[in-house]
Parts: sequence; structure tokens; C-alpha cells
Amino acid sequence: MTLTSAFLIDLGKIHQGAVRVPGETKVEIWNGLRPAARFRLQSAVEHLVKNGSLNRAYIEKIGEVTTAQASYDIREILKRLPNLMRYDRSRKCYVLANS
Repeated sequence: MTLTSAFLIDLGKIHQGAVRVPGETKVEIWNGLRPAARFRLQSAVEHLVKNGSLNRAYIEKIGEVTTAQASYDIREILKRLPNLMRYDRSRKCYVLANS
């Protein structure tokens, strides 16, 4: 999988927890989350970018949370970063949206 340089720049901003929005100076992606939730979501996004896929089991493992909480975390990622990933039915996991 090859990522464009613009996408890598955006991922770097995601990793830092902020993205640039036209007309805005800085928008905090994980604003309003508790530290544990912030850690889980940041780790999940990093895992998605590094490995190209993400599933609930990974979030359950790293966050030591229930399946229900992992599902909620995935919904939260989709809400905060709507164009980052999509569900791949054949692989039964989320993959990068541009792959």
C-alpha cells in the first residue's frame, strides 16, 4: 500500500492530536475525552495507519475494555475522523478509506 505525501502529512497531524481546518488555526481532534479514552483512540488510529486495518479486538486488547466499549470507540473515531476508514465486509475489519 502506498500513501500519498499529503495523506502522510494529515496522519502526522492526527498523530499529534490536531488537524488544520481552512479558516481555523487548530482543531483538537480528541477534545473532551478522558486520558484513557484518548489513549485508546490515538493508539487505534496509529494501528490503523501502521497496519492498514483495525478491529474491535485490537481496541479491547490495548484498552482492556469490553466489546461494547470497543464498538463505541470505533464509532467515536468515525465521528471525529469521518474520512479516515471504512468497513471491509470481506476482511471483517476497518481499513483506511483510501486503500
